[in-house]
Amino acid sequence: MLAQGESMVYDYQTSLNAWIEVQEKLGRRQREVLLALHHLKEATNMEIASFLGWSINRVTPRMLELREKDLVKQARIRKCKVTGNNARAWKLTIHGEDTVMQIAKKLQ
Repeated sequence: MLAQGESMVYDYQTSLNAWIEVQEKLGRRQREVLLALHHLKEATNMEIASFLGWSINRVTPRMLELREKDLVKQARIRKCKVTGNNARAWKLTIHGEDTVMQIAKKLQ
């Protein structure tokens, strides 16, 4: 808590360094899910699994990890194109889009 008269100073460089460190620690499967979601624009876990040819049990933990890193967020709840059931659809956050661009640069 700030004392009376103090103001909070946001350290952009520290924040940027922390964000870069998080991005560099992405695993191969996390990167694959991130790139798949970038391609699909918005997708459920099952749609991503189908796109990658993976089981749902391989995708779901990666999505949780990517959400915890603020790279993916819920877009809406809608019918899954694979199962026909209502499911959460995900999309990339602004940080997720930036990360995809960094991955793309490294792949060139």
